[in-house]
Amino acid sequence: MNFVTDTDVGGRLVVRIGLNTDGVLPPNLIPTDLVLDKTFDRQRPLGILDYDHFIEKPGAFSVEHAIARFKALHGIVADAFRGTISDFALEDWR
Repeated sequence: MNFVTDTDVGGRLVVRIGLNTDGVLPPNLIPTDLVLDKTFDRQRPLGILDYDHFIEKPGAFSVEHAIARFKALHGIVADAFRGTISDFALEDWR
């Protein structure tokens, strides 16, 4: 399932929700040197939540503007993530 919306900071938020039956990570993130501290049953599908929030606007680059934009984009992604999961899932993930 995909959810796409424009945000009030002039960005576009894309949320993808699905099941991965091919292992822990989506295929586009493999190969990886990531060391997992949990073991997963590869016979069971895993839920995948993928969040992208971006702005496509040409303009002069400034570090200060990039940092401010990043913080605005990240805040919306953090709110979307927190609104997607349950307290139980958050505690289990930690």
